[in-house]
Amino acid sequence: HFTVFEMLGNFSFGDYFKADAIRWAWQLSTQGFGFAPERIWVTVYEDDDEAEQLWLSETEVPRQRIQRVGIPEGETRRDASDNYWSMGGAGPCGPCSELYYDRGPEHGPPGGPAVDENRYLEFWNLVFMQFEQDEHGVILGELPQQNVDTGMGLERMAMLLQGVPNAYETDMLRPLVDRAAELTGVAYGETEEADVSLRVIAEHARATAFLVGDGVLPSNEARGYVLRRLWAPWPRPSSTPSATPGRSCAPSASWSPGWSSPRRPSSPARCAPGWRCSSRPSTRPRVTTARPPTTRRRPPRVERAPGTPPRPCSCRGPRRSPSTTPMASPST
Repeated sequence: HFTVFEMLGNFSFGDYFKADAIRWAWQLSTQGFGFAPERIWVTVYEDDDEAEQLWLSETEVPRQRIQRVGIPEGETRRDASDNYWSMGGAGPCGPCSELYYDRGPEHGPPGGPAVDENRYLEFWNLVFMQFEQDEHGVILGELPQQNVDTGMGLERMAMLLQGVPNAYETDMLRPLVDRAAELTGVAYGETEEADVSLRVIAEHARATAFLVGDGVLPSNEARGYVLRRLWAPWPRPSSTPSATPGRSCAPSASWSPGWSSPRRPSSPARCAPGWRCSSRPSTRPRVTTARPPTTRRRPPRVERAPGTPPRPCSCRGPRRSPSTTPMASPST
């Protein structure tokens, strides 16, 4: 999981529902992306018989590669954490159907996503909004308009299409990892500990470029606090304690290949302190205004006539005149 990621998807507000969503998801996965049909697995919600039948009739997925997940053993209410979507309280809700890609035996044991979700990687989630529930999760009935909401992570899809073992090997993140390795002097791929640190640096640099580009600055509250926590303390390989790669990775992250649009602040004033947000000279003319030097003016000094008592100082309280009466000795 990433601090910031890009989500692809398609939506329907009453135009189509399960049949079309399932058929089009299969067509795009196999014909558009070119995934081998025999390596695609599907999950449906525990009691969603309609979705399972549509996968069997509208696609080439056999029953052996359709797994039902959802209701935990001993519970009767729908749980949003198990292949079911809801808004977190009262409102629309509905079952999900997820697509998984089998990455091969070198990534884990067989048995489908119900056994191992590292080998069988989820790449698309189809959400069918068809019910309405109360604040306790009890279904009140079907919605008057059935909607579809799908989600596909860009980083995971790039990883599968490029055939790399993890998302940090894609052309979206590997340049940042290499840049962090160059700045720290630690080669990527030598030790697991160093690799983890370099990946975290690359991920945090990309997240920082996204957040600062959208106007978020480090602070003690809300989104600014999330940005501040990314680099407090920032991870570094133990062999290079003096390296500070984050400041130099952020400009590279703002132009990472594969992003839908580059994130770059319009002015250096929007950058976090100590970060250089632009690696190219600005073409905007710089206007400077000369300011006269400021000098502190002192009040004129007034000469005191001989024999005149000094003026009491207001900042220290009234000045006491020395007493001419000798101090009485303590009684014995």
